[in-house]
Amino acid sequence: MSSSLIYLDTYTLQGDSRIRLPKSAIENLGAEPGKTRFNVFYCQESQELILKICSPDAKEDTIHDGK
Repeated sequence: MSSSLIYLDTYTLQGDSRIRLPKSAIENLGAEPGKTRFNVFYCQESQELILKICSPDAKEDTIHDGK
């Protein structure tokens, strides 16, 4: 895990497959519930999920290479 990562909390996957974001993550990212969109990346080597705020001008069908 990168030293630039900051541990915020641990959450259990909800029964309907949702993951709740810690309030501290929402506040630190400046995310707005119901408005902010995230790109979701998976790292096979470290088995990590990475959420990045989607740029406002990105199209839904854009494919990202994670770089």
